Amino acid sequence: MIEAKSLNIEKYTMLPNQRRERIIELLKEDGSAKVADLARLFKVTEVTIRQDLEKHEAEDLIIKEHGGAYLKNVEAQVKSFSLVHQDNLDKKEMIAEAINWATSHLLWCLTKNIIPTKTPITVSRISRFRMRI
Repeated sequence: MIEAKSLNIEKYTMLPNQRRERIIELLKEDGSAKVADLARLFKVTEVTIRQDLEKHEAEDLIIKEHGGAYLKNVEAQVKSFSLVHQDNLDKKEMIAEAINWATSHLLWCLTKNIIPTKTPITVSRISRFRMRI
């Protein structure tokens, strides 16, 4: 559920343009939002939120769906998200390499029966984990 704290929504009534900007910020953050949640968050009617979403859709920023909306350009959203999280990229790559190495060796040990079969680690679990990396 959407929280007002995450968007710094003050207790006073926002101007429509401010509310529409906050809706876009929220969509960038969460990817999608429901009309009912936005109405509750901004303390306006669902009709008002639908009108805001219609305006964003006319500006080609979002795609409306039944009961909600999501950003139209997900690729740009992903790029902007990945640029924000570039801190310590070298360390993150080292961690990913270490995990990859550890899972590879663990798989090898499991296939060679070096690890007892009663160990709660299975080959399929490790394979699924590696696919996510």
